[in-house]
Amino acid sequence: MVSDQSAIIAHRYPLDRLALRQTLDIQHPSAHVLEAISWHELLWTMGRHNNIGLLVLDLSLVDQRSLRHLPYLFTRHSGLKVLAITHRHQRIRVKQLQGLGVTGSVSSRDDQVVLLQALDRVWRDETWFPEVESAEDAWKLSGMRRLSVQEMRVLEKIDQGLMNKQIASELEIALSTTKVHVCAILRKLGVRNRTQAVMAYRQYEPLLT
Repeated sequence: MVSDQSAIIAHRYPLDRLALRQTLDIQHPSAHVLEAISWHELLWTMGRHNNIGLLVLDLSLVDQRSLRHLPYLFTRHSGLKVLAITHRHQRIRVKQLQGLGVTGSVSSRDDQVVLLQALDRVWRDETWFPEVESAEDAWKLSGMRRLSVQEMRVLEKIDQGLMNKQIASELEIALSTTKVHVCAILRKLGVRNRTQAVMAYRQYEPLLT
């Protein structure tokens, strides 16, 4: 990103905006950094400023309807690069982000090192999306993709800390059926217990496309 371009951080929480601003300062201390705390304020700010080269967008600010208007920003700011911040509870896939013109994405759980790497790639007009690199990663991601819809729902409840009886009650299924689903989840993910299943879910669920 050249020095006469601006960057804008769109995030609802002040401490997160501060952390993002500090990270941007490490990469480009001379860059002019703007902030927005809502989707409407983002549109207003980007409408009043020219030559914005980078948008760091917290996806919790936008719903699916607003997200479809994201390409509009590219018509006003030529060469705009967008780094999206995703969250585990969201059902936004890499292919969807790429289709909207997003340059890269990081998870809200990533540390500053990952964010710096992502920013470096995005500023060099390269993409940055989560990748599967090891054979173990590939195996577990494949297992996630083999989970049925109901098994995924059970796994989400396990991630929330619910026990089998509570899961059965919330999903309105028999306790015996819940136990069958849990066994299938452990087998497909290649893990030994619920804790390992949760770890696999948190790591690999965002990579599903």
